[in-house]
Order: sequence, then C-alpha cells, then structure tokens
Amino acid sequence: MRLTGDHGNWEILGPGGGGAQFLQSISPHDVNFLVVACDMTGLYVSTDGGISWRECNLLSRVDAVSFDPHHADVIYAGTASMGLYRSLDRGSSWDLLYPPPKEVVTWKPHGDHADNQYVLDNAERVQGGFQKIRVHPRHPSRLVAALKRALPTSSIILLSSDDGGETWNPFSTLPAQQVYEIFMRRSGDEVYIFADTNVYVVGYRSQEVKALLSAPLDGGFMTDASWGWDPVAESPIFYALTSSRWSDYKLSSGIWRSRDHGASWTELDAPIDPRLSPASGQEPPHFSHIRACEEDGRWLYISADSCPALTDGFPEDCLHGRYGIVRSTDAGDEFQWVFKGIEYTIPSNYDAGWVERDYLFGTDGTVFTGLGVCASQPTVLLFGDYMATAKTLDGGTTWTQLYCRLTDGGAASTNGMDVTTSYGVHFDPFDPHHVVISYTDIGMFHSFDEGKSWHHAIRGVPLAWRNTGYWMVFDPEIRGKAWAAWGQAHDLPRPKMLVAKFQNAQGGVTRSTDGLETWSTSHQGMPENCVVTHLLLDPKSPRGKRTLYAAGFGHGAFKSVDDGTTWTPINRGLGANRNAWRLVMAPNDDLLLVVARGYHREKPIDGALYRSRDQGATWDAISLPEHVNAPNDLVCDPLDPKRMYLAAWPSTINDREEYGGVWLTEDGGHAWTKVFDAASHVFGITMDAKDSAALFLNTFNSGAYRSKDGGNTWTKLEGYDFKWGHGVFIDPHHEHRIYLTTFGSSVWRSDFP
Repeated sequence: MRLTGDHGNWEILGPGGGGAQFLQSISPHDVNFLVVACDMTGLYVSTDGGISWRECNLLSRVDAVSFDPHHADVIYAGTASMGLYRSLDRGSSWDLLYPPPKEVVTWKPHGDHADNQYVLDNAERVQGGFQKIRVHPRHPSRLVAALKRALPTSSIILLSSDDGGETWNPFSTLPAQQVYEIFMRRSGDEVYIFADTNVYVVGYRSQEVKALLSAPLDGGFMTDASWGWDPVAESPIFYALTSSRWSDYKLSSGIWRSRDHGASWTELDAPIDPRLSPASGQEPPHFSHIRACEEDGRWLYISADSCPALTDGFPEDCLHGRYGIVRSTDAGDEFQWVFKGIEYTIPSNYDAGWVERDYLFGTDGTVFTGLGVCASQPTVLLFGDYMATAKTLDGGTTWTQLYCRLTDGGAASTNGMDVTTSYGVHFDPFDPHHVVISYTDIGMFHSFDEGKSWHHAIRGVPLAWRNTGYWMVFDPEIRGKAWAAWGQAHDLPRPKMLVAKFQNAQGGVTRSTDGLETWSTSHQGMPENCVVTHLLLDPKSPRGKRTLYAAGFGHGAFKSVDDGTTWTPINRGLGANRNAWRLVMAPNDDLLLVVARGYHREKPIDGALYRSRDQGATWDAISLPEHVNAPNDLVCDPLDPKRMYLAAWPSTINDREEYGGVWLTEDGGHAWTKVFDAASHVFGITMDAKDSAALFLNTFNSGAYRSKDGGNTWTKLEGYDFKWGHGVFIDPHHEHRIYLTTFGSSVWRSDFP
C-alpha cells in the first residue's frame, strides 16, 4: 500500500500556518530536512530548512515521527489509526509497514472523524495508534515501536522488528497510556520505555519487564521525557518532566535528571522566582516539553507555558504572560533563557509572521505543542505552538517562523504549511481577482491577486466572534458591500462541538461597505449567544434594503428586511432541534433550511430539512431519506425546484457506517434515491450553475468526486488526497476552476476540462 505526496494539478492556497503543529523533527543527517505534524491529518515535509513544505496525507493524524539514524533519506511515521509507514525518499512516497500490507483487505472510515480502520483478511478491525518509533543505534534493521491499543483494554503494546519493518512481533505489554521516549542501549538487550506511569526496562529478547520507579520520579505522572549521550562520561543522560508543585513552601520544578540509567534521579533547579511561595497566590509554572540533543546530552531545552513564577529578567509588573524556552549546556546545572515571551510583545529575537502580528502575541501566554532538537547539532531547534512553527540555528539567539511568507505590504502567503479549516470560498462579483476564504480559528482572509497573497479581514469584528468566519455574501449590485457570519464556537456542525455546550458561545452578523477592509456589527434582534453559520441574500430584494436570511445554530433561522440592520426569528413550524446550518433558495423562490443533528439534554437528536413557501413566515418539514439523520448540504436544480441533492453524514450502526453519502429527490422530497456511497462522510455538494448534470462533492474519506451525468456515475478527482474535506466552490469568473475547502488543509484549487 503506497501513498504519495504528489498533488498533481492542485495548488493549496491561504496565509499558511494557523493551526496546532506538533512533533517538530530534524534529520540528524541534514538540518534542512524537517518534518512537522499537526492536529488534523497532514504531515509536512521540508527539504530546504522550512522555506517550503510539502503536505503528505497518511489517512490519519500522525502521532509519531522518527528519522533513521543509518539512512539519510529514510523516515518513519506512525498514525493514530495504527498505521506505521516508511518513506525511502524523504517523504515523497510512503509504504505501509504495519498492519502487514498482505493482511490488509481495505480500510474504512469510522465515526465522527471518519477515523481510518484497517480491515484485515481475518476480518479483524485494528484500533489504536502509534506513539513512538525507534531504530537501533547500531543495528539498522532493528526497530521498536510503542503502540497504544484501544481494545480489548487500553494499554501500550511494544512491537519489534529485526528485518527493517517487514515483519513485526509484540514483545511486551505495559500498563500505561502514553509513551514519551524510547532508549535502546548500544550494546545489550535492554530497551528503556519512558511512559506516563513509569520508566520501564524491557528485555528485547527475554521480554522481561522491570519498573524503575514505584511512583514516577516521586512527582506524579510523567508528562515528557528525553535523553542524550554524554560524550565525556560516555553514558546516557535521562531527563523527565512531572508537574511542578508547591512542596513544604518550596517550589518543586518537576525537572528530573538521571546519570545512572534511571536508577536514581535528581530534581533540577529552574529559573523560578525564589521569592514566590504558596502564600503569594501564584500558580506554579508549567514546563511542557523537554528535549536533549542525542549526540550531546549536555545540551538541554525546556519550554515553559504561561508561567507567572518565571524570573530572570522578566518585568515585575508582567505576571500573566511570561513564557518561553530555557537552554542548558551543562546537563541542567544552569539554565538561561533563549526565547522569552511577554504578553502583547513579539520577542526581539523572533522574526514573526502574520499570526504573531494579528493575534496580540503572547496574550495569556503561549502553549508550546512541541520541541525538536537536531540529534547531531545541538544549536538547531524547532518549536511549535497552536498556530505556528519556528526555528533557530544558533541555539536560540535568533528565531524565524517557518509557516508563511510576508510581503513588504504585510500580506501573507502560504509556503506549504497549511493547518487551517475553511468553510467557504467567496467571489467578488465586481473583481475577479478578489477572493475571500472564511475560516475556523483565524476568522476570514481575502486576496486581491487571485490567491497569491492574503490579508486578514477581521478589523471591526468583535473579539469574541473572531474565532470563526462561517460564511459571507457580497451585495450583487453595490461594489464593496458584504455581510459575514461569525461565531465563537468552531468546527460546527461536528458532534464533538455539540457535546462541548457551544450554547454559551457568542456570534452574529457583520456588514462591510469598504470591500472587507472594516466591519461593523449588524445583528440587532439576535441573542448574544447566537453563532451564525450561514447567510443567504435574496437577489430580488431592493438595493440598500436587502432581504437576508441567517442560520443561527441552536436558535433557528432569522430574517432581515433592512439590509441586515435588524433581525427577526422565523421559526414557526420548526421542531425542537434549532441547529440551523444551511439555507438555500430554490428557483421558484421557496426557502430550504438544513438543520444539523445535535444534542438535547445530552441525548442525540436528528437533523431535519424544511421548506418555506412564504419567505420564512412558516416552515413545513420535508422527509429525509429513511434512516438519514445528519444532513450537511443541499443543492437545488436551477431549472427544476423539485430536483435536489442532499449530502449526509453516516451513522455508526453495529460498527458499520450507514445512511450517509448523497441522495437525490426529483419530487420535492417525497422519495429519495441514493446516488453516492452511503458509508461516505459527505460534507458538501455543488452543482454547476451552467449545467445541472455537472456535480462535485467533497468527503471526509480522502477524496472529492465529480459527476457529469447527474450523479449516476462518479469519478475521483486525481491528486486531491486530504482526509477531511468540506465543500466545493466553482469560480464564476474562471470557467472550469474549482476550489475545495477542507478541515485542516486550507483551500485546494485546480482547473478541470
């Protein structure tokens, strides 16, 4: 089973960055060969030091990355869905090693995330995910991997291979949930596993297990670990983190070191303000990651998130935004700050990008999501946070962000690291070069050069709303005028957000009259906790007094007849589920409303479909296809209001995905026919306005599809392989050009004949 990073004719657009980035890794052979994972499904590979990145998609989120210490072009990646892959060509292509390819019949999506499940020839469905992979330092064909298995009980299974990953054998099971590090002695049989519950020594051949600590470091559960070789003592140094804490009126750092293979541990001092005590009321610091250089373990880096207890030159009046990275060159005897963050301030030694500029760098501190130190060069380090990745080549004296390019005018463009969720692509009717993307987590961006560079379009939007720009519409007759839908709750209508009680999130509608340069609120009549997910403009309504409709998630539908200045609820006839999600205007002026599935009093409730024949005054239910309960999108034939296509999410029934896909009605919803795989998670469907037989759809199943015959047959779009797809948008200014929005990879664009 081979996967490639070749995207064919597709180009990925956006400002770059913008999402959580993890597992920052640097090749021990080449400091320009970098790998970064994210919380979506993309894995990003750079061979030029982070100037540009190539996105690889391995069917699931990548949770483990390891460079081969013996072969410069070889890298391993383990996924959250128990897939272990190897690339022999620096990430250009990937081959499945585990489960054994000869045993894999197929793979299937499962659940809300469409998580990947490998189906084996014995009908077993493998569940679990890889957490760590290591190649033996002296035996190139020997590998050890830590696999968290979900069933039948949650535990860590250690797998070994003596033939470079061609065959695998389980050789131990550990009572743990997370493995942070693996150390294999250069000679001998012992493998050290640094887990949340303990440090375990496992015999590679004997399979004997010994726990080194009765309680991990006497400081609670381990939260991270690392190791490096001491070239003077010619022995390894082990490092570990536990939670820092107040103990007998002394602040315990939770930073530990062992020089005797874990037999004994010493707690290290850190740059903590010695004046602080429990009586000061300050929280102890949070050290999130610890990384040593493997070939010189005396070099040690530790990241600290939002730590009021930190000292060493921080302003005394800045108590809530202190964070950064400390470095030691003597195995932790002394530390110095090499990255020092203060709220609202970009560090002087940091070459920043649009994230830091636009989001008040350091507000409430920064949460570091990863550190990566080059195993062969201790001065080369990467760090990541919830929106960016940065690099230093000089041990932290200077830092450079690696997620975007900035123009002299301040616009941003991607360098290939796109970690953002997009909902819509919107086209200015007056300017074919002006394109807008509505995003989760980063609001809204627009481009005046057809996507080459991007400007943030959030000025004037209330701070509490800026998280997600769900949608926008341009006025078809007034240049520069537009309305946008915003919400504090992201990722709707995913069930994971419904359980998170989004009802407290704020949102509303804004209006712009200057081409999105600035916005003003335009939501009078809506409740403050109304996340607006869609807008529809009636093009027949008069200029300056437009009729608009809005979907208020959890609150139903709203209508404005005064250009969006005031809004009135229009919910007569709707059921108990008010998760209004999408609005469609049929060619006969009927309104159609898609209501997403949800939860009521912590119990799931089905989605619904409604029609209004009186401009929203009343609604009548349209029957969904039998057993379908999660509608996502709807398109209506512009020549026939009774002909509609419905995109749906499946339900998991007896471990099978059913009643999703795409459904067609030709009689206004009385009868439905399945026209696309009901096991597929179809998020969006689009019809070509010039040809009602031409359809496109996008899925959470690593594929988008095209039909030229009204849905009778479908062809997968070559080159597009991102796992979690959202919608499809056809460019009205450029014939045959389409855009795909995604849940985690910004926007993909290509032209089709």
